[in-house]
Amino acid sequence: MFKIQNTIKYTTYILLTLCISNVISMKLSKNYKRCNLKSPYINDCINRSLNQSFPDIAKGVPSLGLFPLDPLFIPSIDIKQGGNRIVSVDMKFRDVNITNLLSTVLRDVHVDVNNNNVSMKFMMTKTIVMESYYDLIGKVFGSPISGKGTCRFDFEKIKSSVKIQFQRTVKNNRHYLVPQNVNYVFTTSRIYINFDNLFNGDKNLENTMNVFLNENWRELSSDIQSVMEEAINSIIYGYISRFFGEVPMDEIFVNHL
Repeated sequence: MFKIQNTIKYTTYILLTLCISNVISMKLSKNYKRCNLKSPYINDCINRSLNQSFPDIAKGVPSLGLFPLDPLFIPSIDIKQGGNRIVSVDMKFRDVNITNLLSTVLRDVHVDVNNNNVSMKFMMTKTIVMESYYDLIGKVFGSPISGKGTCRFDFEKIKSSVKIQFQRTVKNNRHYLVPQNVNYVFTTSRIYINFDNLFNGDKNLENTMNVFLNENWRELSSDIQSVMEEAINSIIYGYISRFFGEVPMDEIFVNHL
């Protein structure tokens, strides 16, 4: 179970932000070229246009209430993970900063015009870094863990994919896309974890736990990945709903009817 607060809400990580980041750039970027939805080369056109316009994401889109994405600031992320799991914790992250999202590269795009959906694959060329304040209590591998302080997560070689299902609608005689469903998944080759001030500042216990967490990062990741992906799905849905609610199809595509 997770809870993310604020209008800008990630990514996570991650990331995510990934898909929408490219879409948002169309609003302001002079590098974005409208693609012909009826062209047999629509996938290549979108891939090329989004990668060319992606650097403009750093500017954000103030008119849509969408902030710069690198660094991405998230006021709070709450994760509650109970039951018989490897990770059974109540974690609260505050003042989260995620950096290097602009290293996102769109690797593949598939647009299904007839069924109104799009699938994208991404990769990160830099390590994604998440830093924040944390408040944590629970158990990891059955061992108690608690602490309150600063933390850092480094995610290496992230690869992700997202599929978005849209529905077309007409508003004021103009056609719009309305997102109906988002499915985001990701993989990472390695996660480095560091929590400061675990166990009320007991350095021996803190160092031991951090070493243990890093040695078992894969098991930890697999246990909480579904929670993280659910959070990112929520972030992506919020961004694209805001964007496509403001920007009609004729400003994004050629021959959209």
